[in-house]
Parts: sequence; structure tokens; C-alpha cells
Amino acid sequence: MTIRPHAMFANYLGQLRLYSLIDLVLLLVAIRAGAVDFIGVLLLHVAFLAYLESRHAHGYRLTVPRWLWLVIGVAGAACYQHGEVIPFVLCSYLYTRKTHRRFALFSPVARGLQHLFLVGGITGYAHAMPWIACAALALRNLAGDIRDAGKDSQEAKEMITLPILCGLRRDIRHIHLVAVCATSVLWWSVGQFSIAALAAALVIEGGTYYLTPR
Repeated sequence: MTIRPHAMFANYLGQLRLYSLIDLVLLLVAIRAGAVDFIGVLLLHVAFLAYLESRHAHGYRLTVPRWLWLVIGVAGAACYQHGEVIPFVLCSYLYTRKTHRRFALFSPVARGLQHLFLVGGITGYAHAMPWIACAALALRNLAGDIRDAGKDSQEAKEMITLPILCGLRRDIRHIHLVAVCATSVLWWSVGQFSIAALAAALVIEGGTYYLTPR
């Protein structure tokens, strides 16, 4: 079946998860990341998404070339230049193992640790922000598991996320979007940038969230 160019563009744009990327931009602004670190973190995040999609290969998402994550990741590491890139890569790999039963329960922790290391490499670990980011992203990812509890219980028989373990067998559609907006408000409250910037970010997040095929 032929896929029209605009549908292909929308599918790949959805896989990029602009809502998550915008939230990460706000976090980097809040911690006052330098320009090179800023670019490096964004590239590492996009590389993680590309690797995630190439590993999971969902039928409702177009195929992401397996080499793409490596090219973007090397560029990101060249910019970031902190030793924390190594544990970030390890946590990224562990997260992609989410479809395996013994890893699914800990996937929110892996997402939180990704941000702990990326932020900690910039601010240091005596600063509160790496720990706040770790906790916030772990809780946000748990909200994603709650959103997908019904789908996950039907599609991935071996995957046992915390909501499934607790007996949830239906999707709660909007909870993850609310969590994304909440973390953006958190970064805004820490970074003290303008309310107009926050409003623009929330509009983009809400407008792009449902582009991701699920």
C-alpha cells in the first residue's frame, strides 16, 4: 500500500514526540545549559527516540533506519562531552527492553535516571535539579504506563508494567499529556522565564501530542 507523503511526514513527526522535546527545551533553559550542552542533550534525546522506535518497530509506525540513532547519538555525545553520556546510554538501552517482563516494572526508573545523568552532567549532583528531574520524569513515565495499561495488557502479553500489576486493564487517555504539561510548569517555576514562553510551549505540546501513533 502506498503511503501519501503528508501521512508519512505526520507519522515521522509524531515519532519525534515534539511535546517531549519542547518539555526538554524548557528543562535545559531552567538549568541554564550552555549552547553546546543544550544541542548535545537534544541530539542524545532524539537518538534515544530513534533507537527506541527501531527496536520496538510498532506496526502502526513507519520504520526508522537502524543506523539513524547511531549517527545522531555520536553527534550528541560530541557536543555533550560529559562522562554521564555512558550511564545515559545504558539507561536508554534498559528502557528499550520494556517489552520484556522483567524490565517493564522498572522502565519509569530508567527514564528518570536518563534525566538524572543528563542534568547532573551539567549542574553537578549537589544541585537539586538532577534529582527533581529524575523524580518528575519517572512519575511522568509511570503516567504513560497508566495511559497505555489496556493496550499493553492486550498487545504485549509478557509486559507487566506497574499499573497492570496493580490490576488496571483500561487506558486512561489524557493522563500522560497532563503529566507532560505539569513537568513543563515545574521547569517554568524553577527557571522563571516568561509566562508567554510557557503558554507557547503548552500549546505546542497539546497540539502535537496526539500526532504520535499509538
